[in-house]
Amino acid sequence: MSILDNTGQSPSITEGVRALRLFTDRYPLIRAFARALNEDDGLGKILFFHGGGGNGKSLLLRLLEAHACKRFHNWEDLRLQPDANFVRRLREERAFDALPVARLDFHAPPREFEQPTVDYDALLMLRRQLGAFSAPGVSRLRFPVYDFAAVWYLHRTNRLTDNRLMALFPNEEINFVLALAGEIRNIPFAGLAQAVLGLFDKHLKQWWTLFRHRRGVDRALIEELEGMDPEDLVKEMPRLFALDLNASLAAGDTPSRIVLLFDGHDALAAGSEGFRARLDDDRWLRYLLAHLDLTGGVVPVVAGRKPPRWPEQAECTIPARYLESCLVGHFSDADADAYLERAGVQDPALRARLCDYARVGPDEVHPLFAGLGADVVLQAVRGGSHLTAGDFPEEPDAGKKREELMKRLLMLAGKDVEYAVRSLAAARAFDRDLFETLGEQGRSCYTANDAAFDTLTGFSFVWEDEVRGTGWYSVHALLRRVLREYSDDRLRDADAALEEIYRERAGAGDPLALAEAIYHAYRQAPERGLEEWATAFEEARNQSRYALCEALRTVGEEFRPEEPWWQARMAQEEGDYLLVRSRYAEADEALQASVQGYEKALCLAPDDPAMHNNKGNALQRRGDLLAALARHEEAEQTYADAAESYEEALRRAPDFISVHFNKALALLSWGQYVQSLGQDEAARARWEAAKVHVGRVLDLAPQLDQAERLLAVIRQRLDSLDAGSSQEE
Repeated sequence: MSILDNTGQSPSITEGVRALRLFTDRYPLIRAFARALNEDDGLGKILFFHGGGGNGKSLLLRLLEAHACKRFHNWEDLRLQPDANFVRRLREERAFDALPVARLDFHAPPREFEQPTVDYDALLMLRRQLGAFSAPGVSRLRFPVYDFAAVWYLHRTNRLTDNRLMALFPNEEINFVLALAGEIRNIPFAGLAQAVLGLFDKHLKQWWTLFRHRRGVDRALIEELEGMDPEDLVKEMPRLFALDLNASLAAGDTPSRIVLLFDGHDALAAGSEGFRARLDDDRWLRYLLAHLDLTGGVVPVVAGRKPPRWPEQAECTIPARYLESCLVGHFSDADADAYLERAGVQDPALRARLCDYARVGPDEVHPLFAGLGADVVLQAVRGGSHLTAGDFPEEPDAGKKREELMKRLLMLAGKDVEYAVRSLAAARAFDRDLFETLGEQGRSCYTANDAAFDTLTGFSFVWEDEVRGTGWYSVHALLRRVLREYSDDRLRDADAALEEIYRERAGAGDPLALAEAIYHAYRQAPERGLEEWATAFEEARNQSRYALCEALRTVGEEFRPEEPWWQARMAQEEGDYLLVRSRYAEADEALQASVQGYEKALCLAPDDPAMHNNKGNALQRRGDLLAALARHEEAEQTYADAAESYEEALRRAPDFISVHFNKALALLSWGQYVQSLGQDEAARARWEAAKVHVGRVLDLAPQLDQAERLLAVIRQRLDSLDAGSSQEE
């Protein structure tokens, strides 16, 4: 039973193949996972791996995915092996049944149709991965009710196209999904539920009979989904996905276990850093996990920096008894020593000294910086020398240990590799082409040859970028932060060169290069970067260049403006964009964050009319959103708050043209909303007031075409009211 049923509600040391080969420690965590897949009494828990950045949580998930997602035929023998031998055997055993696995990385940059922090997109990403699994003698996993809800949501939000469906659903199910879309387009509303059930029966055949019984699917369920507002429907999709998964697992000859891996939970958690105010972004994940039948064979693993506070949540509570919270901590001295020896550091005294350099506490060694120490030794060997413990100061300044390791490594690597590391640490990611192009630019130049590239991508702190695909790499975020903290001059020069490179690529037609150029502009001059980000975002939204909007959202995650005004402005741009894309929950959160940001800014400058105007704009857009969602009381209050905010601006600047114009727009929207509720006289009052403000705009700027057009729209609305009254009389 689910929780809610029970409770009533490229090779390097740290990446790639070599990283998995050198993986050290974490034996209890690996055993707990393998036990859940191979023993029935190991089920019933959500594994949550938590620990600081650089401790290897992501690497642990990759190891589990690569070597442990199996039902071993000789499990009874395997589970009795000592720890190190147990992990080795996981890799080498050949007698096993493969299991379906789906993995989401919430830190991955969003793409069109693939935004892992967004509930609708994330569920479809899981559905594509699970739906693609196949094995001899095993039925595919099916999600018929969820599929209908996902397609129906697209229909209700006017985004149902065949091209979109082919991008969102697995190839194995696309014919069924296209047929489902055809029924939705062509069947009258009253007969749709029966037609959909008939389609399920036709395409799913015998499997459907058992699934339908276990899932409890009938005409009333489909009609209930049909009648939901889009916002309510998308909130229910995690539950629909989970219930379909539970039923699919129990129906027919399906796999005995299903593995769900979620990395980067901190990217979802409420209170995350940055201008984007996370209100409750992991609710959908909790809602999904809480409806999974954990004892039926679903094994979820979540990784994040901090333990979850799910038992404390008022909604979708996950009690502590369903959580197995596991610390992925620093290496112990013994594990760090074993890791360094396995990496090729043979001298025990040298290993002990490297542990001291990577130490963060008694018997605690940071894994990433232990890897950096191994890099230093291995690079020396490549250069024909052998380091000893005496080559490192016994008592270096505690705050400079990492810097000392970096300096020594780069000195041993040679100038070309040193300059390449210090330059490419400025880039969010790089490939061979960018490596070569940057090597030719100004003060950042270095010899971009094969040897330098191979050395660079072999370091422990250079990670393969799985999201961008084969051939892309990035310098680890911790190291990038260290270099920026020390104000590395070559890093600043590289930002200037990279901005120029990406502007050239944008000019040559690369649609996403502009976002990277703006990122490097921000790194050089934050105010300039923020101004261009906001301008580019608005233009991209108005031109429906949504891929660029998503790229700008990604780089915007790395901006950390301290000024509340900029936090509010960025959130408002995102809110307007998300509203256009009918992503209502996200839009509401962004617009609320924007209002809160402007309120903080007004605490610092209470008499700034522009700030009151901007706050009014954010409130007006949120009023439009709430009106569209039929949240009547909230919409009415938000429109009233917007009008009051504009009035505060006019008290301080009576002839502020933009404020008069924006208030007229808000009153127009407010009037249209109350008219839709049958309140014609209230609508008339709003539009008459709007006409006064537009008249004031034209007094101050007689040639303003926008004001003339707005006045014409308002008069048309008033005339329609008068015409309606005459007909009634």
